[in-house]
Amino acid sequence: FLMAGQDQNQSNIKPWDGSAVFFELRPLDGPQAPMPDKLLALLRVVWEELHCAGALILNSHWEAEAALVAEIEKRVNAEVICCGPLIPSVKCSDRTTEDSGAIQWLDLQKAGSVIYIGFGSLVTPAPEQLREIAKALIILKKPFLWSLKPVFHEHLASELACKESRGKVCSWVPQQEVLMHKSVGLVLHHGGWGATQQTLTAGKPALVWLMASDEKMAAKYLVEKGAALMMEGTGVSAERLVQAEEIVKALVDVETTCKEGAESWGRKLRISLEDGGASQIELERLANLVTKVCCS
Repeated sequence: FLMAGQDQNQSNIKPWDGSAVFFELRPLDGPQAPMPDKLLALLRVVWEELHCAGALILNSHWEAEAALVAEIEKRVNAEVICCGPLIPSVKCSDRTTEDSGAIQWLDLQKAGSVIYIGFGSLVTPAPEQLREIAKALIILKKPFLWSLKPVFHEHLASELACKESRGKVCSWVPQQEVLMHKSVGLVLHHGGWGATQQTLTAGKPALVWLMASDEKMAAKYLVEKGAALMMEGTGVSAERLVQAEEIVKALVDVETTCKEGAESWGRKLRISLEDGGASQIELERLANLVTKVCCS
């Protein structure tokens, strides 16, 4: 988010010279990937507008992205405020909204035993891939909660009807409340920024199943913190079918290698959201800045 606060005369805008790129598309391993033309054009507009801004407001935590924040502060003449993670408080959640029975079901499960699966509201893996994921969950013999659009439920019928299935499939769940639930021990999600922030704040290890957009950067963010692993070869343009056995191995690897890192970061982020915590202090900075701008 940008807040206009400085001189917006167009003559003060620093032109794009191609050298001011601090957003980089990198694979988790290997050289930097070329910047797509459409994304480069978008970032050019953002870069030029940044020099009209009095503040840059980030939905992230300064401790989690200290290096990036420091780099941004060197390149823009604006306050950088990290008031995230901006996620709804479970205490403030509206339990009068659609009730899928997910929380009641979680209440019946053992602590840390449930795998939660959610691919967001925009893109879903192909039906044949959904069946492989379902097979993997059955092989693991663990309870699972899957948030999945109703139109895809029919593709799971045969797998979930078998006696070994221990899962619950819902058309909708209160995701933040689900992730904070003590029964959830492992998460499979698509790497959207909302899911990334929520999962890390909850302190739950994750397997990131990329679909599209900026999700690879979010996955890299989690992997570098030791809180997640990324499933290779997925997405809307995937050229292979990830087999159930490979999914099983990946989920087991996440549980054994990422639990400690995820829990550590979860504790840090939750402390930052408390009164007097870093995120609350940053939010107060934002409120003071808004007041100053509105009263000037």
